[in-house]
Amino acid sequence: MGDGTLDLQEVWHRFAGGLFHGQTILDVGAGIGRSKDRLSINGNIVTTQDTERSFIEKVDLIIDTDKISGTWSVVTAFDVIEHSSSPDRFLKTLWRLAERAVFFTTPNAAKSPAPWHWHLDQLIKMCEPYITPIVSARIKTADAEWIELLSDDNRNAARAFGFLLEKESCVHF
Repeated sequence: MGDGTLDLQEVWHRFAGGLFHGQTILDVGAGIGRSKDRLSINGNIVTTQDTERSFIEKVDLIIDTDKISGTWSVVTAFDVIEHSSSPDRFLKTLWRLAERAVFFTTPNAAKSPAPWHWHLDQLIKMCEPYITPIVSARIKTADAEWIELLSDDNRNAARAFGFLLEKESCVHF
């Protein structure tokens, strides 16, 4: 990128923007705000948020995630949950802010080992409280199409996972 930062989210931003049509989207942990234009395709109206005060010129909201009020049709978080001091609380906050769906991504610990990265089984367990009331829970890998369950080979090979948790169907495949 011209500003000296590596953009690892472009593919995920464009993918998620294409899933939703005419939705309001809150992107939590938007960093320098690159997601806004990418998620805005298909008539989506995007609000970006971050907690870093130095991004005040780049995002719409500078506020702690748990202090955000209001709701959006869809809430997204791209490679943010693994940086949260309380991932369960973070996911619960995303769920509270979403009227229809939550979409989040995170690196795969099997491919990108770091103390704060998780394995797929850990992520699925964290999402279990949201599986009963939702229309669907789908997993997308950075390397494959949407699949309901991943084989052991795919679990270890995928670079990252994208989780879609829907309260109400709103995705266009």
